[in-house]
Amino acid sequence: MVESSSSPAENPVPTGSRKNPAPGLLEAGIDVTSFDPPELSNRIWREIEERVLAVRGVDNRWELACALPQRCGQRLAAGETERELAAWLRDVAVGELLRSSRGIRMSVIETSLPIRLLERVNQGRRQLSRWWPGRLSRSERDLAISQWCEEWAGQLAGGTSVETLLKEPLKTRVREVRRAQWQQRGWLSKLVGKTRRVVGWLLLVGGLVYGLLWVRLALLQPRPGKGDLLAGFGEATQHIPTEQRGWPLVKQFWETSNAQSNARLQITVRTAFLTGPTHPAWAEARTQLESVADSLGLLLEASRKPHLGYPFLDLPGVYQSGQLANIQLVMSYYRWQTLLLSQTVTLMQGEAHRALEQSDPDRAAEMAIGALRLARLAARVENFPAVIQLGESGISEVVNLIGQLCESDQMTVPALDRLRDALVEPQQVAQSPRVEVVELLVDQLDRFYSTDNNGSVTRQGLEILVSESFMTGSLSPVVRWLYWPWNGSWLAPGQSPFAAHLQPLAPVIAPLMVRRQAAVAELQRVVAEARQKAESSGDIDTFVQHLTDEVTVLTQTEWSRIHNAPVISMLQSGAAILREVTAPVVDTRPRLAAERAMVVKISFERYRRRTGAFPADLADLVPVELSELPLDPFDNRPLKWLKSGNGWFLYAVGEDGTDDSASWKPVDSTRPIHPGDLRLLQITSRGAGL
Repeated sequence: MVESSSSPAENPVPTGSRKNPAPGLLEAGIDVTSFDPPELSNRIWREIEERVLAVRGVDNRWELACALPQRCGQRLAAGETERELAAWLRDVAVGELLRSSRGIRMSVIETSLPIRLLERVNQGRRQLSRWWPGRLSRSERDLAISQWCEEWAGQLAGGTSVETLLKEPLKTRVREVRRAQWQQRGWLSKLVGKTRRVVGWLLLVGGLVYGLLWVRLALLQPRPGKGDLLAGFGEATQHIPTEQRGWPLVKQFWETSNAQSNARLQITVRTAFLTGPTHPAWAEARTQLESVADSLGLLLEASRKPHLGYPFLDLPGVYQSGQLANIQLVMSYYRWQTLLLSQTVTLMQGEAHRALEQSDPDRAAEMAIGALRLARLAARVENFPAVIQLGESGISEVVNLIGQLCESDQMTVPALDRLRDALVEPQQVAQSPRVEVVELLVDQLDRFYSTDNNGSVTRQGLEILVSESFMTGSLSPVVRWLYWPWNGSWLAPGQSPFAAHLQPLAPVIAPLMVRRQAAVAELQRVVAEARQKAESSGDIDTFVQHLTDEVTVLTQTEWSRIHNAPVISMLQSGAAILREVTAPVVDTRPRLAAERAMVVKISFERYRRRTGAFPADLADLVPVELSELPLDPFDNRPLKWLKSGNGWFLYAVGEDGTDDSASWKPVDSTRPIHPGDLRLLQITSRGAGL
């Protein structure tokens, strides 16, 4: 079959009731014969059917089925060929425009612009339909496209060529369309539009920035630490095998002994342990001792160990699960250790009194020696000042105990010899390095930061910040700020199992926090100033107060809370341990002088039992009782003594290093020692006391 391109009447289709020219539309429920359609070829009707059926909505299809054939008939009557009309109907741009809104569809049909112009109009329609903060409403877009088509149709009718119309850039035309529609709005509509545009731009830019920050935060690698907090605290004794440390045995003692014994060690009972049978509460203390007497052998074995050792490695839960430990949690555990150690020394002293009450001087001496050795292990110089102070106090208490024991006639000479040998036993020299806690805190600070040069806070660092705040018992102001959108809701921290992982503000907050280098410098500065004030004043509370004031300053504003969050966290959690390690150095000379004076007292007692009388001079104790006279630790000369009546007064020269009592004439004969010297003990025929 040969198609004609010249006559619109070729191959006419009968109208009326004789035959329906669009059977496809008839099947869809649209009878075009009711519209009195023009005479069109089967080819054109097939194209019309395809365009009509592509439109959604029954009403839209009926309207298009009526208007499109009429317009096609007019175009054929105006001299357009059937081939050109079919190509126009088959064009993709025409199809998309006809499937759009009613206003655009009717404008396209009425204007019947060439395909090239309709393709440009369709491109403009797509750009105007894209999501954009300043986009037009749907009705405004439809009106703009309709006016666009009508304007070009008028210019074509005026003689303007298609090429001239296509020379105008599409962006310029779209911009003009938007501007024209914007000028037609009222003032209220313009205000709403501007507000929507500003909000849209903010959401768009904010979303892009947030996404970039989230990706960057997720890709940041945490800085590898030198070891977690527990391993750092145990560094001083890591090279000592666990089986050679005294602490595991002390811990085993408290686990195997009566569970109520630890809770019942109250102040009254503890004082009774130190005082002995003369204390009013001795009966209750004695009952307490009987419940743990069978397991005291563990404490004696612990006292023979070379070092006390830090037991942080047996911390349950947090450490064994591989999580990073919180400083305050470790310090609580550390103080619990020192408490048990102090109670252990006290129990052994009480057991020495009970053994002597049961006429067992050997066990009494054994318990006193064990308590002395444990206290000396705690007083080693590489320990933290709090432990050293605990050891020094324990040694002084045990020296008092030994003085009470040697006054008893039940103590045998071999038992006295064992006590004297324990007092003069040389203490082991510390070989382990001290743990520099400031560096340790800096290592803990590194957990928050990445390995890049910028030293930004990582997501893992934020999670540590949150978790450690939970472990301290309450949220710090910094971490509470992170969760402000959920305060009071079921998503609030502590109320939801997913709260620890809900940090939608993390990508925004992390870049605002102080960088690693500045955080380390700030932490070192605050600690150095606090340490200097504590050392100059001699008051540890000054150190803690300074750190507290600094934290208060850093948390005064919301910006400072976020910016200095890692520094604030370390200052809050590190104040406890820094207080321990910045304590003034303990002066061991008074304790050494007391120990050496007690050696003299035991030698006096042995001399009395051997000869039946006290010596006329300290030199009489050499060489039988003593190989040489004990030295005064303040001037490295023999201890000083004064004789008054039946008594001997032993003293040391004190911190000034001058023997003030040598030429001093006291007004009260019972106080013959000058106040500038250190009185150690008094020995009389009736016994002596410190």
